[in-house]
Amino acid sequence: MHAEDQAFEIVDPHVHLWDLRRNGAWYPGIMGIPKPGEDGGLGDTSRLRRDYLLPQYDADTCRYKVRRMVHVSATQGPGSHLGETRWLEAMMAEQGRPHALIGASDPTLPLSAVEAELDALQRCSDLRGVRVMFGLDAAAPWTRDFLRLLTERGLIFELVAHPHNATGFARLLDAFPNLHVVLEHMGWPTAPDDPGHFAQWRLALRALAGLDTVHCKLSGLSMALHAISEARMRPWLEAAIEDFGVDRCCFASNFPVDSLFGSFDDLYRVYRGVAAELGASATRKLFVENAARTYRL
Repeated sequence: MHAEDQAFEIVDPHVHLWDLRRNGAWYPGIMGIPKPGEDGGLGDTSRLRRDYLLPQYDADTCRYKVRRMVHVSATQGPGSHLGETRWLEAMMAEQGRPHALIGASDPTLPLSAVEAELDALQRCSDLRGVRVMFGLDAAAPWTRDFLRLLTERGLIFELVAHPHNATGFARLLDAFPNLHVVLEHMGWPTAPDDPGHFAQWRLALRALAGLDTVHCKLSGLSMALHAISEARMRPWLEAAIEDFGVDRCCFASNFPVDSLFGSFDDLYRVYRGVAAELGASATRKLFVENAARTYRL
C-alpha cells in the first residue's frame, strides 16, 4: 500500500475481541468443534484459536486511522453474554476502546430471562444493540416478542440472516417501523458458487432493502467466498450498495474472522476499489459517516 493509506480514516463497526486463555468457554465455536449448522460455513477455524485483543487489532489496522470501533459479541457459551460485556466495560474504562458494543441474546431462553438479561446489558451505557447469531426463527412468537423488547429499549437489532430466511425477516420487520435494524454481513450468502444463488440472494436482499429501517453492513463476504478478491467480491458489494444506497451501507472488517482469508489491507483494498468509483462523498459515508451515525459514535 502507498504512504497516503496511513491517512485514510475509517470507522470499523464490526470487530471481535477475545481472550481465549481466560474466557475460552465463552466461545465454543472457536475453541471446539461447532455444532452442525453453527460453523457459519467457515470450515477450519483453528487459526482463530488465539487471543485477539487491541494490540493485535492495532497491528492489523496499522495502515489506517481507525477513529472508532464497534465490538460485536461472538459469545455462544451459556451465560456468557453478561460476562463478556463486563469484561469489555473494564477494557473500555482502562483503554478507551472499543467505543460501542453489540451484545448477544439466546433464543432458547425464556423471554423473561432474556428481558432480565437485556436490563443487565443496558447498564452498560455503550451498549447499542443485540444480535442473535444462531437459531432465530422469523415465524416464532418468541422472535416477535424479542423485537418488541428491543424496540421498547431503543436497541439496534443486528440481524443475522441468509438468503433462505431473509424474506421472512423482511415480512416480520415490516411490523416494527420504530426498530432500527442493521443487516450483518450483507445477508450472508451460503452457496455463492451455485449458479442461481446470486439471484436468490439478491431477491432476499431487496426484500430487506425495501424497508427504510434496515441498514446493511458490508462485511463478512469472505466467509461465504472463502477469499478476499476484488474480482469475486465486487459484484456482491456493488449489488448491496445499489439496493440499499450509499446512505444505508457501511464497510466493516469482521476481524479477526475475515483474517482467515486475507489481511486487513487486502480486505480494505477491495473496499476502497469498489468505493472509488462512487466518488469522495459516498466513500466518506461508507467508511466513516454512516457507521458513526448508526452507532452514535
